[in-house]
Amino acid sequence: PIDYENMPTDLDVSSELPRAVLLQVRAGGPRLNSLQPSEISVLLNLGDVREPGERTFTIQQSQIDRPAGVQVVRAVPAQVRLRFEKHLTVPVPVVVRLGSNPPPGYRVVSTEVRPPRLAISGPESHVRAVATVDTDPVDLSAVIKQARFRVPAFIRDSQVHFEAASPIVQVIVQ
Repeated sequence: PIDYENMPTDLDVSSELPRAVLLQVRAGGPRLNSLQPSEISVLLNLGDVREPGERTFTIQQSQIDRPAGVQVVRAVPAQVRLRFEKHLTVPVPVVVRLGSNPPPGYRVVSTEVRPPRLAISGPESHVRAVATVDTDPVDLSAVIKQARFRVPAFIRDSQVHFEAASPIVQVIVQ
């Protein structure tokens, strides 16, 4: 695997983060036969990144953690290019999704979500592209007056995350 350390607090990676690299290794016969992929990892230090933009990191021997007696011949890919953007946190509206209708003879009079906006964070361009977040569907099949539900909210962009993501939805039916 590739592990990343010292991520700048005011920046986020907006490109895909490679999670693995193929390492060609040499070792003595018995050691090579018993070697597990989890015993070798690459550690990329992002501490020198100070501003937004693209940065290329060359995988070097000193960044590869491996057992004694194991030599790394090459890494594929030998370099990783990451794009960094400013970190942004903004509130966005929550859209309630109703998953089923109330029982026959009842209709939804109102829905309310608290909080009405949730804070999302991530790379600036990704965060700015999110207009709303939505809840999981709310099951109204047994609601005959009013009910409250704590439901997860969802962001479609995996680069963006919530500061808190479980709003309470109140539904009134008649």
